[in-house]
Amino acid sequence: MQTVIRFSVGDLVKMKKIHPCGCAVFRILRVGSDIRVTCTQCLREVTLDRLKFEKSVKNVLPKPSEEASHG
Repeated sequence: MQTVIRFSVGDLVKMKKIHPCGCAVFRILRVGSDIRVTCTQCLREVTLDRLKFEKSVKNVLPKPSEEASHG
């Protein structure tokens, strides 16, 4: 059984493949059957089918507020 990853608007995700600009980190803008993300370096927006998006995500990065509370 595959685990379900919960995505929410504002999450930062690291993708398996890098964007043509050289960055692999994207910010989630919209969640639904399609997921809209923006590259954190060049700010280009991309809309992906949810299944394709879930397969291409390497990991979800911790939010800055979560990092500050642990450090």
